[in-house]
Amino acid sequence: MPDVPSLSRDGTKTMLRSLLLVPAILALGQITHAQDIRPQEAPSLTQARIFLHQHTDVPCDDRDNPNLTRADRVELLSASGRVETRLYDLYCDNSGAQTTRVFLVWWSFDGRFRLLHFASPVFTFQYRDEAVRVELARPVSVTGFETLTALPEGKFDPATGTITSTTPWSLQGEAGTTGRWKLNHATTRFDLVSYTVDPYHESDLPPPQRPAWAGKSVRLFPFGP
Repeated sequence: MPDVPSLSRDGTKTMLRSLLLVPAILALGQITHAQDIRPQEAPSLTQARIFLHQHTDVPCDDRDNPNLTRADRVELLSASGRVETRLYDLYCDNSGAQTTRVFLVWWSFDGRFRLLHFASPVFTFQYRDEAVRVELARPVSVTGFETLTALPEGKFDPATGTITSTTPWSLQGEAGTTGRWKLNHATTRFDLVSYTVDPYHESDLPPPQRPAWAGKSVRLFPFGP
């Protein structure tokens, strides 16, 4: 039988030191890898607009006009350590007398933009007299829901974490719809919390009758009395 080589005390110490170095090397590799995938820096508004113009779900005005985009802004929605979620509030276009806005969410951990979609009721009603658009022959009723990617007069309130959209139906602003969506931190989306419609054009009435209809509205969401 061949002789089995024996280790000296110094040789044993050398082997132990080598074995102890293995976990340290592996740990160093893990640290290096973790540094490689650390969260990214937040993109600029210019980068957000490039993403918006390349997105096929929302046809926005792509003119590079600072007068149109000067209200664009970035808001911090949440932060935990180095992981951040930011909201990009961007100009989309002018639809008649109102401006529509688009909202993107960016999460630092994957470094991607997401175009937000907003649930909105679809409804129907009928006036008793189209020349005097106040009294209703058929009341306002919800027939379904749709999703919006651009919100007329969209505004984000960082104090409440809500986005509000108001759509006037006339230059007087006396009739129209108002929707409100609130940030859901679990999904990083905005859930519909209220939606009302004001179908009453009180300017069609003689001035003495207008105050009785001013400010009236019909709640479409949430459901119930």
